[in-house]
Order: sequence, then C-alpha cells, then structure tokens
Amino acid sequence: PAAQQRAQAMYQEVEKPFTACPGASSTVMDYQNIVGFLVLLFCTVLAASAFSGEYQSGADDIARCTKYGRARLGAVRIIAALCVSGLAFLLCSVVYLLLSNALFGWDTTGASIQMVYSILSLVEMDLGQLQVVFILAGLLSVLASVSVTLYISARCRSTVTALGCALVLCIAPVMLYMTLPGTAADWLCTLLPASGVGIQTSILYALVDFRFLNVGGLALWVPYGMLITWGI
Repeated sequence: PAAQQRAQAMYQEVEKPFTACPGASSTVMDYQNIVGFLVLLFCTVLAASAFSGEYQSGADDIARCTKYGRARLGAVRIIAALCVSGLAFLLCSVVYLLLSNALFGWDTTGASIQMVYSILSLVEMDLGQLQVVFILAGLLSVLASVSVTLYISARCRSTVTALGCALVLCIAPVMLYMTLPGTAADWLCTLLPASGVGIQTSILYALVDFRFLNVGGLALWVPYGMLITWGI
C-alpha cells in the first residue's frame, strides 16, 4: 500500500499531455547502457592491480619505507584511479550521445519517456533529460564500483585474485537479477554499485519501471535507494 500511494503521488506530478516525436526509440538508451557497462569493465580491470600488483612484485615494501609513501602514496593511487575512471566514462558517454543523437535526430530527445517506454513511468522527463541523468547516475555507479575494487585490491596479495573478484562484482548484479525473486533482486541490485550500468539491472530501467523497496510501512523508489548506497 505504501508503494502504491507513493507511486500515485509521483505520477500525479507528471505533466500531461505527453510529447511524442517520430523516430524516438529506447534503442538509443539501450546502447548507451552497453557502452557504460563496457567502460565499467575497463575501469575495474584497471583498478584491480592498483595495490595488489605492488604486493605481488614486492614494490610495496619499498614504498612503505619512502618519505612520502604509505598513506600519501595510497591516496594518490586512489585519486588517480577515480579520476581516470570518471574521465573515461564521461568521455565515452558524451561521444556516444553526440554520435547517436546526430544519427537518430536531435529532435527525438524531446520525446517524453512515457511515449518511449511505458505510459506509467513515474517521472516527468524527456529522452534528452534521461540521457543526462543516466550519465550522472552511471558516473556515480562507476566511481562506487572502482572504490570497492580498490578496497579489494588493497586486501588481496595476488593480482589474479583481485581481478577475479572485480569481475565478479561487475557480473554479480545480472546473475542475481536473473536467478532471485523480484524483491530480493531489487535489494541486492540496490546495494551492489555495479548494477547501475549493468545489463538488465541498470538504473536506466529502474527509472522507467515500477519498483519500490518496502521497509515496514515505508516505500523507497529503487533509483533513490541506488543513488544513496552508491554515494555511501
């Protein structure tokens, strides 16, 4: 009941009538999600060896004895990994949007998402706004995933182990979504940062779907839960 009331309140705030644009298609967003997932894989693989590679080669023993080693060197590695990952995601996303919108037509970005996905989508947003929101939310998801990967790298003495755990982190949301019942899958996908740009679990599909997390008498819309956990 709480989810129904919350959904009705959200849907009443959506401006009507909706805008339809010839040629507007969800395919543009599906491909953008795939681009984001591929960038996520690249970034996690890159971050997996940030600390574990030093442990494996023995260079960490030297770094700990230097004047600016230990905490400072660790902070530099973390900042560098996050900057490279964030810039890579932004660059790939912007290039893709420029190319795809030029091919499909910039006028299609004005179509309401209710006319592209479901008439019952709960947010007032056009296709262009959805593209921007996905970039920002996807960026947060990638940075959160890289942060978890860096933690794994700092705890693993083997690069292979760290890389394996990082790849499992990327693929786990998809596997859980396909095997677990809806409520359990929603909770786990909300907690796992890689689900933000994952296939089928992406925040893109959560934004246009009717999915809530119920805690007692409270109902939290899944995209809000995702952003909160990724920020943490």
